[in-house]
Amino acid sequence: TDILLLDDDSFPMPNGVNIGSWLSLEDYFFVGKGHANEVATNDGTIAGRCLPPLHTGPLSNSNNPMWYSETDLFTNLMRKNSVGYAISVFHEHRKTFFNFEKDLQLLSSLGIHKIRIPTSWCMTDDNPDDYFLNNNMTDDNKGLLEKFACQDPFFEDVLWPAVPRSMIINLLKSCAKYDIKATLDIHTYPGGTSPGTFSGVWPRWPRFWTHGDASSEKDIGRQLWKNIVHWLELLDDDILQGLQGITPMNEPGHLAGIFANGKIVNGNIIQKPY
Repeated sequence: TDILLLDDDSFPMPNGVNIGSWLSLEDYFFVGKGHANEVATNDGTIAGRCLPPLHTGPLSNSNNPMWYSETDLFTNLMRKNSVGYAISVFHEHRKTFFNFEKDLQLLSSLGIHKIRIPTSWCMTDDNPDDYFLNNNMTDDNKGLLEKFACQDPFFEDVLWPAVPRSMIINLLKSCAKYDIKATLDIHTYPGGTSPGTFSGVWPRWPRFWTHGDASSEKDIGRQLWKNIVHWLELLDDDILQGLQGITPMNEPGHLAGIFANGKIVNGNIIQKPY
């Protein structure tokens, strides 16, 4: 795509930009022209059509499912193809959607020095590239999922595709190189914090607020937050030069008013929130 750079210094430039749907998916980024305009359709409509470069849509391959959210897509890619293929689809998307060198250099040249990175809570110390190179993606499914997925503690049948921590580290290094500061936004949590595609478990009803207990060992949210902060604190100073900060949650209770009584299909409530 050709990028038009304007010479007029008076052209308003934002202080920062959001790198959405890179490490935390939202379906309306991947619907094609005119197929979605809401973050949570209340009539049961499924909107997500692809996740390039490997998943190019159901019309090109009947084993490429449409999807509501990233856990929905991950599960159906495994069911229709294989665990290795599902991991590959997410990893290739993450590797190609955002270019650390070209994109950050361009942002810096435009005078934009702050970026926000919505990311999944589910992270891994393993890198799928190591397994692709060694042809280990045919390993047993259990071993692959232990390395590249997280079991949702609120849903027995929900697995999250893990974000390699090395990818975030490399991002922060590149940000420091181009004088850019990144804010990491923990965009999702186990169980889902809100109705809608961004919470990651849609069309399931979110359970984060209703099925945990702050006074018991089920206080998953606080412990997860502590673990992420602790990991960042251990990073080298040259890496942290690219970090602006970290936000603990995105839009808690988002759309709660619209979906106060559950999901609505054809005017009928089909699922109560609890």
